[in-house]
Amino acid sequence: VLGNRSRTSVLPDPQRPELIARIETLGSGTPSSRDLRLYAAISHRRSHRESFTDIPVPTETLADVVAAAGEIPDVDVRLLAADEAVALAQVLAYAAEARRRHPHYQREMFSWTSHWQPRGNAEVVTTWSATLDEHGAAGEAMVTSGIPDVDALAAAIARESVLLFSAPSTSPADLVRVGAAVERCWLAAIDARLSASVVTHPLRVEDAGSRLAEMLDLPVVPLVILRVGF
Repeated sequence: VLGNRSRTSVLPDPQRPELIARIETLGSGTPSSRDLRLYAAISHRRSHRESFTDIPVPTETLADVVAAAGEIPDVDVRLLAADEAVALAQVLAYAAEARRRHPHYQREMFSWTSHWQPRGNAEVVTTWSATLDEHGAAGEAMVTSGIPDVDALAAAIARESVLLFSAPSTSPADLVRVGAAVERCWLAAIDARLSASVVTHPLRVEDAGSRLAEMLDLPVVPLVILRVGF
């Protein structure tokens, strides 16, 4: 967008693990209309924390969103099939149950179990106590100790468009690439006048990610969930 061609190297220096990437300019270049649109989408990007409308996303639009990750090597993007919604719902409920009695995680749990709930926060809630936050005062927030009904959650997931992102490993370089692929798809969704939200935490709870991979017969563990919709 600034008028330069570029080349990005992920984790370019083994002696400096804190250096995430190096971007080199390769001379002047004219940005494409797609470059400009995706750049404009950055300022409109928000993580939608509630359910979407029942309007289905057109197949060709979903294909464009998935294709946006194509420039990122070694990242697989998979559209969850409607008949696979039960598996994801079961894993989300499993992860929620594993964290239900851990107050340090309840605030985070609310944010990802509420995604598929009508109006977002129609669950049993309490006032968040700052003393429960292991990383310092959190202030007041809505948290839940309830576990969503699996059948209702599965039905809500089946009505949405859900993408699963995975990579060959969980090495730092692969995690950076997954993040880049998610960002590309997210911006492509915004450019298509969709909303989107990213869900990661439940896949990292105990063996939840491995459970989902086994249930869906995936060769690797999914790392990120991206919901898109109107």
